[in-house]
Amino acid sequence: MQSSSKSKRPSFFFFSVCACCAILLIQLSTLQADEAKPKGNKTETIPPNKTPKFVEAKPGDLNIWLNLDGIYESTAFDEIVLEPKQWKTLKVKKVVAHGATVMEGDPILWLETKELDKELVKQKRALVRAELSLRLASDELRFLKESTAMNLESVDRSAKIAKEELDYFLKVREQQSVKSANMGLKFTKYSLEYAREELNQLQQMYEADDLTEQTEEIILKRAQRSVESAEYSLERSELSHTRRLATLIPREKQALIDSQAKAALNRAKSVVTLPLILRNKELDVEKQQRDVEKLNKKIAELDRDRDMMTIFADRSGLVYYGRCVNGKWSEISTREKQLKPSGTVTVKTVLMTIVDPTALRVRISLSEEQLAMAKQGQAAAFTPKARLNYFSRGELAEISPVLQSDGKYLALANTKTNPEFPITPGMTCKVKVRVYEKKKALSVPVTMIHRDEFSTDPRPYVWVGSKKAGSQKKQFVETGYSLAGRVEILSGLKPGDIIWPKKP
Repeated sequence: MQSSSKSKRPSFFFFSVCACCAILLIQLSTLQADEAKPKGNKTETIPPNKTPKFVEAKPGDLNIWLNLDGIYESTAFDEIVLEPKQWKTLKVKKVVAHGATVMEGDPILWLETKELDKELVKQKRALVRAELSLRLASDELRFLKESTAMNLESVDRSAKIAKEELDYFLKVREQQSVKSANMGLKFTKYSLEYAREELNQLQQMYEADDLTEQTEEIILKRAQRSVESAEYSLERSELSHTRRLATLIPREKQALIDSQAKAALNRAKSVVTLPLILRNKELDVEKQQRDVEKLNKKIAELDRDRDMMTIFADRSGLVYYGRCVNGKWSEISTREKQLKPSGTVTVKTVLMTIVDPTALRVRISLSEEQLAMAKQGQAAAFTPKARLNYFSRGELAEISPVLQSDGKYLALANTKTNPEFPITPGMTCKVKVRVYEKKKALSVPVTMIHRDEFSTDPRPYVWVGSKKAGSQKKQFVETGYSLAGRVEILSGLKPGDIIWPKKP
């Protein structure tokens, strides 16, 4: 929740500098052009707007300085950024004042924790319930795995038995049932036939013998009743035979066919659905496991957030509200409104910055013309506006060739501070950079320098000759700085050469 950016800032910070536009001070001493021609004891001065007929190249001292504005910034700092993982309601309980001096490890910001503590208790209770639900679901899953295997075996057996019963019926029982029905009817007919034959035999016998009429009547009556019973049995057997062949046996056959089909369907359904039910339960258990893990993670993050409700300084230094942008501290008033008791602060925002006031450098902005003259390692002198009778020395350490947002270019300069004249980040200063210094620098008026930009040799050149017209010839030269209407000649000329503005 507290991020720090210590003294490892990138080489260039691409933002504009508050420095004003620099004033170029050029001290061009003892550079004398042949702009005056002697006549006896008098000197005739050439009018400013009139080009001289010729000049003599003479050396002189050349000193070039850049006068710039700079701003001090610290190279060692920590930005206080609140980055809680879970808790986003951040209310200030207590905070150190802007500009306070703190030591490493000192508390600098205290946040309210009452609502956070309530949320922690709530989430821990939710975790207990989630763990219980997970345990119950895990047990149900274990039992479901066992029952699923048993159910699959059971439906397999049921389907197999149903198929076996149907096959046996079609191969054996159906024929045996028909045969049994036919035999039952046949035996019933036989019984009736036997009873009738017996009755006939008795009647014939009784007509021939001399038994008493009473005994004869009894025996014949019994035989007659047996015939009646056999006739009734035959009638029932015929009805049963007809029903069995026409209805019962086909019904039993259809029932076995349906039972086999249902068993096969139930098996097919169970093979598909039981694993899906099991997988669904497994997914449910996995989800509950993830829920428990999320709750554990959330509680752990809330605990860390709770520990970070008091922010400590990671370094010793000065406390600045807000962050530094282009060397400026423009967020101080905004952060002062937030950093007060009961104030609400936002996450992922630099609330404060702890800076080391002893590790300073100066930020400078350059125009394109100044960028062409500034070089790394050039000596510089710094005069802070907030301190009288004090200046320090340093050098240009880094120069960025990349255009900044304000149309300027960034330069960074190293400098040392004096404890007797304390400098704090954000103070401004005057910067004087020594660009160039040369004794006996040779120069000529800029009007004497020519260049044929569209020729095969676009190098600069001058017309060199004697003071007599018609003696001029082209001489290529290497030029240096061009200042105050004159151009430094690095090579190609020597002192005393006569330079003409053009070939006569």
